[in-house]
Amino acid sequence: MIQEYQLRILPEIAAQEQTLKTYLGKEKGIDPKEITAIRVLKRSIDARQRIIYVNLKVRVYLNETPTDDEYPQTVYPNVEGKPQVIVVGAGPGGLFAALRLIELGLRPVVVERGKDVRERKKDLALISREHSVNP
Repeated sequence: MIQEYQLRILPEIAAQEQTLKTYLGKEKGIDPKEITAIRVLKRSIDARQRIIYVNLKVRVYLNETPTDDEYPQTVYPNVEGKPQVIVVGAGPGGLFAALRLIELGLRPVVVERGKDVRERKKDLALISREHSVNP
């Protein structure tokens, strides 16, 4: 039998499958030994209050083996030879835009104006030395 539940639990419960099985046993009246697998369908963190909660939507398999993969497969199309789109900036927004363009079948070209990685590492080392000498 397959059942789905919406849960609002503490992070330490959500972190391990065994503690999650124990929680489901107590709260939903399920024998933890009958749970053969748990698939997390959706996960979010609620940190608006002093106590942090994890919101989970789970699919629980009772005495049966799941036929689906544990993680959904993501397949991106080959965008070689497709129209190019310029994405300015390699920050979180730029990288998300590039990913979305690939999903839409377009070829992103990400441009970033900053220094190359080696130069940035040198700058960071210099800054950290200056701060440790002049706190």
